[in-house]
Amino acid sequence: MTRHFWLLFGLLAAMVSVGLLALEGTILVLAIPFLVYVLVGVYYAPGEQKLQARRMMSTDRITEGMDVTVTIQVENLNARVDQLFLSESFEHDLKILAGDSYVAAQMEQGEQIEYAYTLEGRRGVYEFQGLTAQAIDPFGLFERKKELKTDGELIVFPQVTEMKSIPIHPPHTKGFYGPISTRKSGSGIDFLGVRQYQFGDSLRRINWRASERHMNDLFTNEYEQERIADVGIILDARPHCDKLFQGRRMFEYAVHAAASLSKMFLDDGHSISMLIYSAVVTQVFPGYGKVQYERILKTLASADTSYNFSREQLRIPGRLLPPRGQLVYISPLPPADFETIIRLRNLGYSVLVLSLDPLFFEEHSGIDLPLPETQLAARFARIERKLMLNNLRQAGVLVENWTVDQPFLEVGERIRTHVVLHQRMIRDVV
Repeated sequence: MTRHFWLLFGLLAAMVSVGLLALEGTILVLAIPFLVYVLVGVYYAPGEQKLQARRMMSTDRITEGMDVTVTIQVENLNARVDQLFLSESFEHDLKILAGDSYVAAQMEQGEQIEYAYTLEGRRGVYEFQGLTAQAIDPFGLFERKKELKTDGELIVFPQVTEMKSIPIHPPHTKGFYGPISTRKSGSGIDFLGVRQYQFGDSLRRINWRASERHMNDLFTNEYEQERIADVGIILDARPHCDKLFQGRRMFEYAVHAAASLSKMFLDDGHSISMLIYSAVVTQVFPGYGKVQYERILKTLASADTSYNFSREQLRIPGRLLPPRGQLVYISPLPPADFETIIRLRNLGYSVLVLSLDPLFFEEHSGIDLPLPETQLAARFARIERKLMLNNLRQAGVLVENWTVDQPFLEVGERIRTHVVLHQRMIRDVV
């Protein structure tokens, strides 16, 4: 029974009561039309609904910034429904671009209606629960509500930047063909040197120019082995990643970086694992190829920041990747993480730190720093951070400081340049 019914019923009851108490037949006669109105509404009151709904989506996986078209089909398996209202609610991060998720219709028995709308949303995993069907009589006195189950899931992946390969050289590589030059003789395409021919060597690799200078010997070309590596990406998801820049959280920039680096390393053939460090540590175990890429993107889509006192200080599980592999740490880099990174470097890992500059977010938070004491504190914080980054570099850790007003593609190019220069320096020392 709707609000209109109770208002009308109250008015009718009041008129009957007054008429009986005052013994006024005129008032009772005036109540008759209202009583007829209620009785007709009872006659046309909607019965039990038998509706069947179906949800179809153009795709159930999109990238942030893309849209998806949702089509709803509803069929009436029962008697005629004079007024039927169909509606559904969404999570606040989903936005309707075109169409409407609210429909009013009149349905005969066996009739089917169909409507569609277009959605876009932020990164995340969204569950569609179903529709709310509301049938109302023509007078608006009675209604019946029913939930129509139309399950569905939409995954919005983070945006990914296509970037050039970063030529990592961790201490340990795997025995499969890949992009890492090992400086050892074996199968490959990069020329390493010339040696004397041995029985079993391929004739295609004989260096005839060197052999013709030695009448009694043959020489063959040697090529450099190229291998793949184990790469572990650690994404910091603690609450200090919730700072805002132009309405976007620092954590969203970090997720974008993690997705882009994962794709780049997987395209190079490396084995990738991921750890999202928050109140609950989420881990993606090592894997290769498109399946692993899909697994990583789905994990990143549902990632969010959370706090736990026991996770306040960074601790890396030993099963993240084999020893002496490549670690990539994406974080604003609080000072408490310094010792952990140094310890990982001392354990033989090759460590690359992509640090989103937290002071940049503070400076662009819209809060002025008028007091000299506050400005001096900000200056000391900047000096302290520079010293920490320099100490990490002196310990052999590659560090890139990212102020997020710069496109990530430029950051990737800087990382690539620093890695190449670092490897040349090591070779020169050796």
